[in-house]
Amino acid sequence: MLISEPLSLLLLGLALLTTTLSSAFHYHQFGEPTRLARDASVSAVLVFTIIFAAFGAIKTFRREIESGTAALALSHAVSRRAFYFAKSIGILLSMILFSSAIMFNATTIVNGARLGGELAKGSGDIARLYGPSFLVSIVVFLMPLVLSALLNRFARFRFTLSAFLMTCAFSALSLAFRFDAEVAYSVTKTCLLAFLPAMIVGSVASAASALLKSNFAGAIVAIAIGAMLPIMINFTRLAAPFEAMIGALVMIAAVTLIGVELFNKRDLL
Repeated sequence: MLISEPLSLLLLGLALLTTTLSSAFHYHQFGEPTRLARDASVSAVLVFTIIFAAFGAIKTFRREIESGTAALALSHAVSRRAFYFAKSIGILLSMILFSSAIMFNATTIVNGARLGGELAKGSGDIARLYGPSFLVSIVVFLMPLVLSALLNRFARFRFTLSAFLMTCAFSALSLAFRFDAEVAYSVTKTCLLAFLPAMIVGSVASAASALLKSNFAGAIVAIAIGAMLPIMINFTRLAAPFEAMIGALVMIAAVTLIGVELFNKRDLL
């Protein structure tokens, strides 16, 4: 399972820390804490979800092929097309869980930055991040690690898996702190546009891993990210999110079909 990988938890933790800490330093906000918090959150979703998607796709297909699980599954009444789609959907669901945790935490931070800016205007002080929202985000990062360590020590639960899932749960619970529907909608829309390029990278990684060994697949993904980088940078600034979503989904579908054909040619023995 992808979310039980230690690197998955490490990436999620780094993404949450980036989202939280980048908005905590007021000296580079220039009176715009809300925009800084939002931009940091979108960047975290884009960068860390792309890394997670590439790592997840390559790791999943490599493990299934090299361990013989793929050959065993295909020896039964399972087509290669169905196997490929099942693994791709599993990677996609893991990506959604991963990016949702960042997005939930980002909503809390952006709302805190907005409140901090309003308080600063009233007091004449430099705009800062609202303290309680910052503490909530720190709890989202630390509490799952503490609870998972206790569960691992006394109940033998798997630390990485339980910590990852609890981090996602705590991130969702953080939305209850001074919930603002307008802020939630704004963060969700921009983070969704950041998530779409990550989906494209994930589909490219899956297609490359379906035919190539992990080192070659990683090289293909790196080239794809480099080629798409200018598009990714400007993707979240598009004024037409629906059209952008349709275009990204068409590209993902095309790459997925290519991946199916490549997997059909893979020698699993």
